[in-house]
Amino acid sequence: MNRHVYLFEYRETPLRGYERELARMEVTALAGVPQRKGNALRVDTHQPIPLDRLRLVTFFERVTAIAPDGGKETVVPDQVVLEKSARAVRAPTLTVTGKLLEHVEQLPNAGREHTYLSHAWHQYKGKFYPQLVRSTFVIAGLLEGSRVLDPFVGSGTTLVETYLNNLVGLGVDLNPLAAYLSRAKVECLKTSWEKVEEEIASLVEQVVSCAAENGVNDELLTAFEAAPATGRRGIDCSILPNLDYLSRWFDSCALSKLALLAQEIRRVRDPRISMLMWLTLSNVLRDFSLQDAQQLRVQRRKDQPPTERLLYRFVVDLRRNARAILAMAALRNRLAVKDFDQHVVCADARNLQTAGLLELVADGHVDHVVTSPPYATALPYIDTDRLSLFFLNLLRPVQRWPLEFNMIGNREIRERDRRSIEDELENALSKGCELPPSVLSLIRRVRDLNQSVPVGFRRRNLAALLFRYFRDMGSVLGEMARVLRPGGHCVVIIGNNHTVAGRQLVDIPTDGLLVDIAANKGLRLWKSLDMTDQPAYLPHSQNGIRSETILFFHR
Repeated sequence: MNRHVYLFEYRETPLRGYERELARMEVTALAGVPQRKGNALRVDTHQPIPLDRLRLVTFFERVTAIAPDGGKETVVPDQVVLEKSARAVRAPTLTVTGKLLEHVEQLPNAGREHTYLSHAWHQYKGKFYPQLVRSTFVIAGLLEGSRVLDPFVGSGTTLVETYLNNLVGLGVDLNPLAAYLSRAKVECLKTSWEKVEEEIASLVEQVVSCAAENGVNDELLTAFEAAPATGRRGIDCSILPNLDYLSRWFDSCALSKLALLAQEIRRVRDPRISMLMWLTLSNVLRDFSLQDAQQLRVQRRKDQPPTERLLYRFVVDLRRNARAILAMAALRNRLAVKDFDQHVVCADARNLQTAGLLELVADGHVDHVVTSPPYATALPYIDTDRLSLFFLNLLRPVQRWPLEFNMIGNREIRERDRRSIEDELENALSKGCELPPSVLSLIRRVRDLNQSVPVGFRRRNLAALLFRYFRDMGSVLGEMARVLRPGGHCVVIIGNNHTVAGRQLVDIPTDGLLVDIAANKGLRLWKSLDMTDQPAYLPHSQNGIRSETILFFHR
């Protein structure tokens, strides 16, 4: 019998347990149920698998296709090449980077890379990693042009992966910085590398010249020689938005340097290149501010920030970020990227129709959903990001608190809102509501324990906060089910945490509770994977995140 044989060889870097299971699920979706053969998975099929489909797999080093006549062909997955490109971008010089990219497939293997291309740009709390997103595309059997939604788009991991995989990306987030970062990380990859290089050279020349003319002390001036003065230009700090607020968190030297960079970036005409520059500058703000960069909440640092390196650090980071665009240019043909549209909107996932995207107004127009929602009593995203939000003029100080309060899973609550939510909660506990019994049981236990002993206001508010969180997530899951086509996949990566109620430690099994809520919304769980050993999530341990779970749903 004529059969085609495919050997999927695992990556040399050891895979975690859930990654091996994701790899097996990828092969099953592509070719059928595999058999283990050494460090590979083997599948025999009657029909050949297109080679371009084999290149999509995530956790394999190579795929060997053996034809019925014995002929062999080896395919190197795109993911292998992308991860090797990250090492080339970190080379010490641009020349070395270019040479490495010319032979990127021949680079030796190294550890797993999560920061290839624009994934490396800008810190953002609570990221999930791109290989996981890409793997769900393969498992879902997405075809070119399929529509993918991330209703909590965060820093844009999903959007970048949809772009690289020739899918239409739809991103929604209530945080204006998240929407900005996600849009920038995709749009900048479409930019001409030659134009980027030209604009950066021009910007550096102007910054060095203006800094020298104004007696600015910075390491940048020792690294680059100032061009002859063309007429003295001052530095006007009044061009900075929300200056009253920024003045409280930057000393006068840092403010002057930020104003200098801002006035020069504003001269850049290409909006994609200016986005790259603003994004880069946003990422260094906290390190040169009076805020403690090690704290999630805004706290004043005890020492003075080293502002003599601000301009130099910006230029170094900008050039490194620009190398990702060079890598994209070098790999574009290899990856066969076709520039499908990616849409990012600052909107509320609880009502996707307000996003203004046609695909989200009508029902059943999305092929796949993948997202990592906030957790109950989540990270303080708006508070953590406030310097960037105000510096980029994405938000005004008076708007911060209302937005923070409206974020799903936030830990803050006003007294009048607490009373209103508690009234709604009491009604739900006595008469029932859309939330399943498992959720109401947890909330009732937390409420009763905190009423049994004297507690502070944060613990007193906890039952109301949990009720609001699960009620809001019910709305989100309902919207995800509404826009997803029948048979479409929905993947949710969520963390479990714990709290202290009364004097007892109470686990919050968010994954199981969301499964119960999703069932009421028409989303059926078909697979659950524990990923507790994923080290990228260890920074959340102090905030009570004890485990992570990947939930696979069908519509």
